[in-house]
Amino acid sequence: MVIKVVLFDFGGTLVRHSKLWQEAKPEAVMSSYNTLKRRGLKLQYKEYKEFSESIFQGCKKLELEENRDILDFVVYQEIVRGLFPSHSEAWHRRVAAQANDAYWAVIDRNYALSHHARPALAKLKAMKLPMAIISNHSNPKALVAVLRRFRIAPFFSRIFVSSDVGMRKPDPRFFEACLSSIRTRPANAIFVGNSPKHDVAGAKSAGMRAILLVSEASLDQQDRESVEPDFVVRDLLEVPGIVSSLA
Repeated sequence: MVIKVVLFDFGGTLVRHSKLWQEAKPEAVMSSYNTLKRRGLKLQYKEYKEFSESIFQGCKKLELEENRDILDFVVYQEIVRGLFPSHSEAWHRRVAAQANDAYWAVIDRNYALSHHARPALAKLKAMKLPMAIISNHSNPKALVAVLRRFRIAPFFSRIFVSSDVGMRKPDPRFFEACLSSIRTRPANAIFVGNSPKHDVAGAKSAGMRAILLVSEASLDQQDRESVEPDFVVRDLLEVPGIVSSLA
């Protein structure tokens, strides 16, 4: 079947971390802490870190049980309510948004655009192929901000985020809901991602073809699932050629 739509994963595919997540996270947590200190927080950093981590872990357990992603803003609302119980709900929402933005500003600075991402997207656009993103992510606003910073947002007609849709990859219903929204049959779509488990297996189970993006570092340790990708690439610039061959 002819490919009419190209769908992309976000993290690890279009963008990658400049530093390891474990290295970037402490600075992000500190940023949210300093924001709340300016709003009157009296806890020491260690106490705040332990409290906020307990809230996030509770939400993570719920996410695993229900196979969905909870908006980080919702988690920060719970954190702020616990830290400032006497304030109004409107104040909680406003300050939670500030703390969430402070955290994600640090995380987003840690992203780098994947090699040849922009020219690959430009070639697909020249082929008049609509493109969309399907991502497991807990902050749609931050995701869009990264796309805009790297000047690739205009390439995508739609962005589907798990915390908005209520399902997460590799659940085939997530892919099916996105395809239904853009009125495209699975046989006419191809998905590009870097995770065999979440991207390849999920897309294939929804009836789509899948391209697996691998790096030199991951070639020897790919957690390959029983479902093999239709194509394997080491550079996004290979994607337009594959799609062209399926036209």
